[in-house]
Amino acid sequence: TLKILERKDDRGMHLESIATDMAGIVIEMSGKASKGEGKSLAVSKLNSGEALEKFWDIATTQGATSRLKSEEIPLASITHDIIAVKDGIIDTINNREIVKIAKSIGNPAIKDAGIYVHKMQGDTVKVGDKLMTLYATSSERMEHALKALDLEALYTYI
Repeated sequence: TLKILERKDDRGMHLESIATDMAGIVIEMSGKASKGEGKSLAVSKLNSGEALEKFWDIATTQGATSRLKSEEIPLASITHDIIAVKDGIIDTINNREIVKIAKSIGNPAIKDAGIYVHKMQGDTVKVGDKLMTLYATSSERMEHALKALDLEALYTYI
């Protein structure tokens, strides 16, 4: 999400679209934009840098001591790519499965452990494509995550 706020070329465009759709609805419901104008206002807040500034205001209030750029976020050194085993279009990604995997690699306690999702809902996938990359601080945690992984439950295809 930081890449979206920073307007990086490799940001998650699908996630950005969902977030600006939802923000647009909230903006319209608050009366700050006319019906049908909320999304464009949300996008303009992103493009102007105002949303990034608000993010850092909130992060600082919650205890952040410095601003990081997305590329400065430390990642655990042990990685494993989850690879597509069939072709298709991603219909859903099961959030409960994501949480299960994230907890098994140490989140939220281990800050540099995590998951990078390469393919999102609506993306076309071919066998061999990276779906996600797992980051762990130990081989034991990675093994635990891989045992917890249920690819059929994680991704469903159209």
